[in-house]
Amino acid sequence: MRTKKITPWLYIGPATFLLFFFLVYPSINTAYISFFNYNSEKFVGIKNYLYCFTNEIMLNSFRNNILWVIVFVPLTVFLGLIIAVLADRVKYESIVKSVIFMPMAISFVGAGVIWKFVYAYRPASAAQTGILNAFRSF
Repeated sequence: MRTKKITPWLYIGPATFLLFFFLVYPSINTAYISFFNYNSEKFVGIKNYLYCFTNEIMLNSFRNNILWVIVFVPLTVFLGLIIAVLADRVKYESIVKSVIFMPMAISFVGAGVIWKFVYAYRPASAAQTGILNAFRSF
């Protein structure tokens, strides 16, 4: 009977710990640090926030971020859903989906090839073709 009460906590415990460690604690620590000066030595209260909300450049940045979130995110979701519905209804569904997802796979392959050239190693007697090893051998 007691095992049934503990089991769910064993499943969510590690995730809860990681969530707290990587999200909650840094957020609280950032809020705490924001009440100090640039090198965290002197307590300045809400002076940093007053500066942020009265500085023209910061206000312009806030406006741009809010505009970006309000316009771009819904537009991206809407276009993605439209493309998904259209790709699901065409006659050659598998070909269309391959064309849609091919750039995602190609970018990883391209990155892999580039890193292969960066780390390419040959014996010390041969000329180094890898960018990193060629630079290191000078």
